[in-house]
Amino acid sequence: LPPRAAPPVVPTPAQSSAIEAVAAALARGGESRFLLDGVTGSGKTEVYLAALERAIALGRQGILLVPEIALAPGLIRRVVARFGERVALLHSGLSEGERSAAWERARRGDVDAVVGPRSAVFAPLPRLGLLVVDEAHDAAYKQAEAPRYDARTVARVRAHREGAVLLLGTATPAMEQEQAARDGGLVRLALPARPDARARAAVEVVDLRSEPARPGDHGRVLFAGRTIELLGRALERGEQAIVLLNRRGFSPSLLCRRCGHDFRCPSCSVARTYHRRGERLLCHYCGDFVPRPRGCPACRSDVLMPVGFGTERLAERFEELFPGVPYAVLDRDAAARRGGAARVLSDFESGAARALLGTQMVAKGHDFPNATVLAVLDADAILSFPDFRSAERTFQLVTQAAGRVGRGEKPGVVAVQTARPDHPAIAAAVRQDHPAFAEEELRFRRTFGYPPFSHLLLALWTAKELPEAEEAARQGKAAIASLPRVRLLGPAPAPLERLKGMYRVQLLVRSDSREALADAGERLRGLPSPPRLDRDPQSLL
Repeated sequence: LPPRAAPPVVPTPAQSSAIEAVAAALARGGESRFLLDGVTGSGKTEVYLAALERAIALGRQGILLVPEIALAPGLIRRVVARFGERVALLHSGLSEGERSAAWERARRGDVDAVVGPRSAVFAPLPRLGLLVVDEAHDAAYKQAEAPRYDARTVARVRAHREGAVLLLGTATPAMEQEQAARDGGLVRLALPARPDARARAAVEVVDLRSEPARPGDHGRVLFAGRTIELLGRALERGEQAIVLLNRRGFSPSLLCRRCGHDFRCPSCSVARTYHRRGERLLCHYCGDFVPRPRGCPACRSDVLMPVGFGTERLAERFEELFPGVPYAVLDRDAAARRGGAARVLSDFESGAARALLGTQMVAKGHDFPNATVLAVLDADAILSFPDFRSAERTFQLVTQAAGRVGRGEKPGVVAVQTARPDHPAIAAAVRQDHPAFAEEELRFRRTFGYPPFSHLLLALWTAKELPEAEEAARQGKAAIASLPRVRLLGPAPAPLERLKGMYRVQLLVRSDSREALADAGERLRGLPSPPRLDRDPQSLL
């Protein structure tokens, strides 16, 4: 191996225990599965790198997966610093030539490790010995479009077939992973504290129920007074701040105050999002956009009102509150520009930007030692989603966000703005108490028969006319209603009833038997109007 760019890290006792457990499995050979359950900032990445070092010493290779392309450059810098140039980066943001070259290097065995998001799980390494899935709870590992696959499932299958070690790392295990660890399907390796006895950030609830709204914000609160105070103090001390608002654009909709017209997308059952950048109304589902009109097309009124807040409006308000403080914005729009996400993160890491504003992308896996305060502006947003995972996703988002600050020598503080401070997911996230949340959530899942205590198959029919989709769905239900060990929910219009000009009707098939679910899938595929099938769906929207 080449000389390291930095002195080797001395692992904590908990890290050493985890490293030795993985090393022993690598030395034995054959399949092993681990859950690296470590609080945010506990040094999971160091365990990954040490495990990869052991695998390479045994003549094996490794794949390190991250949930977002934006997270890959930071990890690959650490991998390259540790292992030199025998590392490849694979993701869809590369040009075809770059991707082909990286793929060929992997196929020839010219690299010791491949780093990337979910598609990197297919890297054709001939001596695969270690598969690491960082932030293993993240739904981004499931590809929603065809070909649908879950990189975590593919990693598990490859570990089984190639006799490799699978290491799932997270501070907030998904309920399926938590139950697997309790049942013995995963060996839990715990990292219960941060190195050097550094305390995790203090989390403070900012109750929005008694917070007065700013004039012109139509009863909504973007920045509460206490949040402004905490951000201001940190910036005055020369520290950095992170602000999370999980909606992009300027506002979720533009509304005519006279007639209520909301510029709904003609192809989808959602309002277009108003983007001040480019002055356009954009549908985030089909991509259709129109220039921002001067007046309402329905009643000709010129009183058009942006409703709600997105990252563009967040940036505008931040400038008003903290004039002269340089900031950067990280959201899907920034990430879509080539090199955009890496540039934003580099600016914040170097201190050129004092504040990082953005969507859930700012909460994933970053390590900024000078960031000491973080604000979650709308912690309740996901709780309203019609999905049994909404509480879990809320807990994960708040807990992961809280882990981004206080990672250096200075203590961190997190402001969680919420109108539902007593909700179990919010309360547990504020306490950063995953065991308590998991106990309550697993009780709910067991009672109502949701994963991990059942398996799901989502069948979706689409048609240009709603009655056609409904009739196809009724026929689908009739075709599998008599199957044993299968419970059917629906058919019913999907929560997003119309997308890209097609009406959507779905049937949720639930069973405690994967074989029974497979039989249902085979029958549905054989219908004259077969549905789109999604095994183990990560979203019911």
